[in-house]
Order: sequence, then C-alpha cells, then structure tokens
Amino acid sequence: MTNADLNKTEVADAEATATTQAEVADSSPAPIAKLPPAGQSSASQSAELWRQYWDLFILYLSKLPDYLGEFFGAYQRPLTIVALILSAGITVYVTGAVVDAINDIPLLAPFF
Repeated sequence: MTNADLNKTEVADAEATATTQAEVADSSPAPIAKLPPAGQSSASQSAELWRQYWDLFILYLSKLPDYLGEFFGAYQRPLTIVALILSAGITVYVTGAVVDAINDIPLLAPFF
C-alpha cells in the first residue's frame, strides 16, 4: 500500500468514527428527576433551600457597597447634574411657598 492509500483509509475510518460518535451523542436519554434521600424530609429540604437563598442575599448585601461605589464612580457627573436640577426645582417651590405665605399677611401684601 502507498501513502495515498493509507491516507484514504484513515480518512474513511475517521468519518465512520465521527458518524458513530454523532449517533451516540444524539441517542442520549433525557435527564431523570431524582428523589430526595430517604433520610431527608421535605421540611429539611425547604429549610436548606431557604438557607441557600439567605446566603445569596447576604452575599449580595456584602457586595452592595462595591456595586454602589462603581455606579457612583461611573455616573458621578450625570448624577450631579440631576441633583442640581432637582435642588433648583425645590428651591423655586419653597421660595414660592414663602412668598405666598408672606402675601397672606395683610400689612406685607403690598410689598409682594
């Protein structure tokens, strides 16, 4: 046999193997639901599940200062502008309320 014949044989074997592997991969069974161990009750499973959720919540709360620091660091300028606009609006509202209150005083009404 020559090298060309060997290469053709190897390619044919590789294709047959790939086809067989693909067929095996397609015929895998669906996952089967597992029952809990005999010693565990549903109450202990529920408690374990709540403990896992609680641990995730505590982990999130422990990382919250880092998240807020990153957020305020990234959006410092836009947040400052929004805060200035809101404070200007509140200032105008309070000034109007003070002028209205002064206007209700009979002796000071002519000045406003």
